[in-house]
Amino acid sequence: MHWGWYAGALTLAAADWLAVGLNRPRWRIFTKPAPMLVLITGFSLASAWQGWSSWFGFGLVLSLAGDIFLMLPPSFFPAGLTAFLLAHIFYIVGFNPSFLLPDWQFVLPVLGLILLDSLGYRRLRQAILKRPHGHWIRFPMLVYVVVISLMLFSSLLTWLRPDWSYESAGMVSVGALLFYISDTVLAYNRFCTPVRFGRVIVIASYHLGQAAITAGVLHRLAQL
Repeated sequence: MHWGWYAGALTLAAADWLAVGLNRPRWRIFTKPAPMLVLITGFSLASAWQGWSSWFGFGLVLSLAGDIFLMLPPSFFPAGLTAFLLAHIFYIVGFNPSFLLPDWQFVLPVLGLILLDSLGYRRLRQAILKRPHGHWIRFPMLVYVVVISLMLFSSLLTWLRPDWSYESAGMVSVGALLFYISDTVLAYNRFCTPVRFGRVIVIASYHLGQAAITAGVLHRLAQL
């Protein structure tokens, strides 16, 4: 994918960050879906809808659907959550085309993610249960936390796969981490204490994460 597509996507993303920061919901009718549309277009023109990389194409499309659902009234929030959940699952499949036998290099990432998730989910769960009908949200939220953690962990495993260069693995790992941060801050903003500049952090880390994942996937595809 030509660098111009990334530049276009990030320029539109910056416009969306500005719309969020200035609280201009009408602007976001255009600025929110535009960056993902550009990434999907560039991904498609790079002939990336083939084999393992097509999973990431489906993930991008589902992420765009999630963006659109979250622009709609609150009743569409479950649909948006489901779209992003499926996007993460597609990314997991794309990162894991084959089973990787565990060794000692797995230990630290696994322990770190388990600790991070247990601490974060415990506080999130407590906040959710204080809300009306919170018991209905608790289990779907647990599923989502597990899935995004698996997505992040799967991206880190690319460092151990011989068919992934360090450059490609680095890009997708940074992208997955940013996506993880975006979802985490979004959940805390919605159910716990609002984070300062939280809405801007959510959307900026989301766009940068998607761009980095896309760049890493296409970089690897070009090397095959």
